Amino acid sequence: MIALSKEEAGEGRAVHGELSLRHEGRGCPRLLMKKFLVSIASFVLLLSMTVTSAAAAVAAPAPLPKWSVLIFMNGKNDLEPFALQNWRQIANAGSTDEVAIAVEFGRIGDPDEPGSWGGVKRFFVEKGMTPDAANAVQDPAQLVRNADMGDFDVFREFLAWGKKYHPAKHYMVVVWNHGAGWRANRKSSPPMRSVSFDDETQHALYNVDVAGFDACLMANLENAYELRSRASYLVGSEGMEPGAGWDYGFLGELVENPAMSGSDLSKSIAAHYANYYTANPSGHVTLSAIDLGKVVQIVERLDRSAASIEANAPVAFVPMASPFGRGAVSSLSEPSFDSAAAARESRAPLRYYGDVTVGAVDLSAWLDDLVAGKLTDPMTASSASGARTALRAAVLVNFYAGCSASATACGDNGLSILFPKSGTDYKLLVDASGYDRTNVFKPVAFVKETGWPKFLHGVFGIPLKL
Repeated sequence: MIALSKEEAGEGRAVHGELSLRHEGRGCPRLLMKKFLVSIASFVLLLSMTVTSAAAAVAAPAPLPKWSVLIFMNGKNDLEPFALQNWRQIANAGSTDEVAIAVEFGRIGDPDEPGSWGGVKRFFVEKGMTPDAANAVQDPAQLVRNADMGDFDVFREFLAWGKKYHPAKHYMVVVWNHGAGWRANRKSSPPMRSVSFDDETQHALYNVDVAGFDACLMANLENAYELRSRASYLVGSEGMEPGAGWDYGFLGELVENPAMSGSDLSKSIAAHYANYYTANPSGHVTLSAIDLGKVVQIVERLDRSAASIEANAPVAFVPMASPFGRGAVSSLSEPSFDSAAAARESRAPLRYYGDVTVGAVDLSAWLDDLVAGKLTDPMTASSASGARTALRAAVLVNFYAGCSASATACGDNGLSILFPKSGTDYKLLVDASGYDRTNVFKPVAFVKETGWPKFLHGVFGIPLKL
């Protein structure tokens, strides 16, 4: 299904306040579930640097192109065949005077693949180009110096190269590979990985300077909060992605209309993804485009909801005295609320994305049930409703198909969040310690700065270190 905001949708069947068309797909082997992309308009490319204008990076004698598309394509793993498939889609669009497409391509050199070579090379992609070594950038000053595509410094160098040699008014950055949400696990192995895992060196990127992901499990509130001040939009999947990943046909639209905004480009990415997996069902698939300028509102209102749940202990029925002196009148008793129980009850039916080791569920689905819960006190219901409204406003567009459970269990509304339903499930998480506030290895800003870990600890008994 693909959902647009009410203002954009016009006529249509509303589901959770958005236009919805559901498509059910067939199952897909988990071995082929994958990867990670990103799109941005007016994007700050480096984590440690604020750039207000791409023109400041390089003095260009001619007007800057509208867009520079920088693709960090790590095929140095089991995804190489899919990398070649996506390359063909990218080259089908090719660069123009207004849109530059540059790729840093890593390959393991599978002899069964055409034009086989191993290592990492850079390409300025022209229409119809093949990824042969002879077509790579040959200038010694532009060659890749470190072939470890799981090293964040390598990614940072790629972005610096892209800005220097392919400056533009707007940037889209694609990081293409496996993904595993917010976690920075040093011991992970396929299919649960950090972003851009390099099988040759066992290194992985974390906290990359991108606005979205062509990878598994990257559309979550933790990532959105991390990127809130570094990009305009996040584009990614709440769940697992098939090996084929994105349909890069959206680049053809960008080439035809280089005046496209970052918002429109994000919608185009989702539309091509929806069309591809509607025609090629591949199990449970999702994709969301998130307005990162609205993420702080989600977090603020979610914090209020969590605090309200923690503050509202169960209230028993309290008989009121009869004005006629004849004892208590139970029919006038105050209602009984237990918002903590309501929170647990609303969480129970939700299905994990990936599996229990991921521990993420759809946030909006939980808020929907919490607002409607009979045990939810009015203050908590109001706070949860506000959080839900903020979340829906932030979801620019989302697509989903192939959920084998109920729509309520899957959710698929745009953003997930870590939400183990018990301490037992928590102990099965990959890199559970990453959610401890005391963690110092690649700390997560959302964990450090919001009330969510405390809520999980206090209401669900998750043994986090606060």
